[in-house]
Parts: sequence; C-alpha cells; structure tokens
Amino acid sequence: MTVAAASTFFSPPSPRILAHRGLALDAPENTLAAFAAAADLGVQNVETDVHATADGIAVISHDADLARVARDPRPVSELTMAQLREVDLGGGQGYCSLSEALGVFPWLRFNIDVKSDDAVDPTVEAILSAGALDRVLVTSFSERRRTAATRQPPSLIPISEPTRRS
Repeated sequence: MTVAAASTFFSPPSPRILAHRGLALDAPENTLAAFAAAADLGVQNVETDVHATADGIAVISHDADLARVARDPRPVSELTMAQLREVDLGGGQGYCSLSEALGVFPWLRFNIDVKSDDAVDPTVEAILSAGALDRVLVTSFSERRRTAATRQPPSLIPISEPTRRS
C-alpha cells in the first residue's frame, strides 16, 4: 500500500471500524444521514462511492444509475447535481456531493471508491477543495482509474493497492 507522508488516514490505532456506504440501517446508503448514523456511533472511517454528474460534480453514488435505490432507470451521469438532490432516496434523503460530505463531516476519514472515469477529476477537485488529503483513501476496482486519481497531485493522495475486480 502506498500512502502519502502527510496522510493521517491510517494513524488511528487498530481496530478500525469502517462503515460501508455509511451506516445504512435506518438511513439510505451513501447519504448524509447514513454517514451521520455511523459518526453517532463513534465510527471514524466510512466507505463511499463516487460517480460524476452531467455538470461535472463528484456525487456520492454506488450505482451508475438510479434503478436500485430510486426505481428510476436514468444514469447518474445524465443528471445534474441539482436534479439528483431532488431524487427521494427515502427518509427525506437525496443524493449529496462528495464536497458536501467531506465538508459536513470534517472529522471522518473517507475511503472513496472512484466508480467511473469521468469521476476522477471531480473527485480530486472535491478532495483538494475540502482540504481533505490527510483523511481520504482513494480506491477503485480499476487500476487505471485509481492511478489517474492518485497522480493528481503526485504522491499526495493515499492510495490502496488495486483489487482484481472491475
């Protein structure tokens, strides 16, 4: 595993609890409410996924479309962030941007799975804008995509070794 010297992502002592897509027991996955639920239990690390919107924003979404979570077949990449915010994911929750999540939870460490090629630049921009380099781990099932994200800026974003799925 390659980690930037300035990163504190792995600094808390073990064991480390990682809330996958937040804590989605009483809140929809990958929403601010799911991340808040994890934080309320004292979880310091959350895993999330990002795609890019039609207007070039890194949006938190595991799936490339809205079918599973909102029974809507439209692709995330064809909707703007404003349109995605209006989608009801349940419990009064809608989609949120990566920038928003990083800003709302400045004490949480985020494992960010970059799910699409068009999400690379918006993800890096969100991390840099939030000043969150020290508390993110950029991952992807695509080594090419992970490498592209972690080379901006060189050696600053902690990365994981690639996995073998795509």
